[in-house]
Amino acid sequence: MTPTEWKELGGFENYCFQFYGPNKIYGEVFNHSLSKDELRAAIKRRLNNQAIEFVGDSMDREIVRDIILFTRVLKYTKHDITQYFPTIKKEQ
Repeated sequence: MTPTEWKELGGFENYCFQFYGPNKIYGEVFNHSLSKDELRAAIKRRLNNQAIEFVGDSMDREIVRDIILFTRVLKYTKHDITQYFPTIKKEQ
């Protein structure tokens, strides 16, 4: 990844955090508890799945949101729902 690409990703990270970070417009989606580390991990997952081209727009922001939500469900659920999503591994 070039420095320019990383700078652009930093801009995308800030863009997402402005929507979903604690006390932001949609912060309640994550109970106002989203961390930058959790956001970076979701962005990394998004970049590793290029079924839809990444352009850093609102669609990518919402995909990242969904990755975070899904990751939290897998991490905190009492039910193993990975059987329904075989390409996703449950985090320990």
